Amino acid sequence: MKSAYESEAVLADLGSKVVDGIAVAVRDTRTDFTTYREQHPTWVAEHSERGLANWIHDRLWAHLQRQLEHLDDCFFDNDEPERHFRVGTRYHFRAKRHSEDGAVATYPTQGALEFMEQELFIDGMEEVRLLGGYTWDREERAILQPVITLRDSRDNVIWLEALIEPTSGVAATPLTPVDPTLPTLPDVVTNEDDNGIGGAAGRQ
Repeated sequence: MKSAYESEAVLADLGSKVVDGIAVAVRDTRTDFTTYREQHPTWVAEHSERGLANWIHDRLWAHLQRQLEHLDDCFFDNDEPERHFRVGTRYHFRAKRHSEDGAVATYPTQGALEFMEQELFIDGMEEVRLLGGYTWDREERAILQPVITLRDSRDNVIWLEALIEPTSGVAATPLTPVDPTLPTLPDVVTNEDDNGIGGAAGRQ
């Protein structure tokens, strides 16, 4: 039996509207960043890494809300600094910048660290915590591809799923996991079908 934590099951359960919305939000954030660089190249050059990450995160969060908050099962919480949103009762998201190997940086508050740990509920698996965002080229200061990751601690990436960006406001298609050799969470036997899961994302 496949685990309901596997990327294919998670993306299918989230549905195309959510997956596509995340991809569109990253695409539109990149467009904003390109405009910012063209109009204010000196400002961008003078940004600290943290300052630029915060600027991009604000644009990404605005686009995520624009794409998703009208959906009946998406609920946003803007309680800064740990903004997050939920998809249904199972999926809990925070928005994050990722390195190309899936690593993320975060201030190690208890809440941030706990968010990135999965609780393997045997009955019901009440919540799956996910990070939605983008990969980042630090040297070029460039937003690369939209991604969703599942991890079981900040440094333990279970899977990283890259998303194809649509050319319009719709139709993102998930790719296969970036690295199929990454470790996987153990199979969890429940009374639910393969799509019975839950989870999450948040800050830059």
